[in-house]
Amino acid sequence: MAAPGSIYENAPSTGPLRQGEIVSNLVQLMVTLDTIGSDEIAINKVVHPYAIVVSQDCDLEWDWQERQGEGNNNTAKLMSSVLFCEVQTAENVRRTPGINSRTWNFIRTNRDIRYQFLQSIEREHDSMVQGLPELVVDFKRYFAIPVDEIYARARIGELQRRSYFHPPYLQHLATRFYYYQYRVALPEPHFSE
Repeated sequence: MAAPGSIYENAPSTGPLRQGEIVSNLVQLMVTLDTIGSDEIAINKVVHPYAIVVSQDCDLEWDWQERQGEGNNNTAKLMSSVLFCEVQTAENVRRTPGINSRTWNFIRTNRDIRYQFLQSIEREHDSMVQGLPELVVDFKRYFAIPVDEIYARARIGELQRRSYFHPPYLQHLATRFYYYQYRVALPEPHFSE
């Protein structure tokens, strides 16, 4: 097990979101499907107990600078949304139907390409000084939320910025996420005689 201080650092309370930043209490608003096309659209509020930012650090930084008036007034650097992956506690994932001991062993040792297992985060590396349990990132369950909405929710304290990754753990997470997105399903497996 790696020393927690070599993996995680407290998330900043202000400034741009960071790639690999773990947040909690992330609200996602979704249109109720049966109200699409009607005069009154209904909204469902989905609260993600944990999520992780997977947008690129450089894009997040450039977007922040432009929004703060610190950039070159280059609207091409503005982002429309921040990309996140859902995160669950390892305990919840372990109890999921269909996750047997063999499957769980692949997940917790990061040999299942769909998931990234994260060791627990100590109190001193959590900006809320609570610590976080072992977590599992699900690369298949990603979603985007408008940038302005994210920062407004953080500003009022609804969204909690918790912790983020040090290199090379950040690059490991990012590489695995994009590898999962990049995979190609073959119509048939290779044949062997």
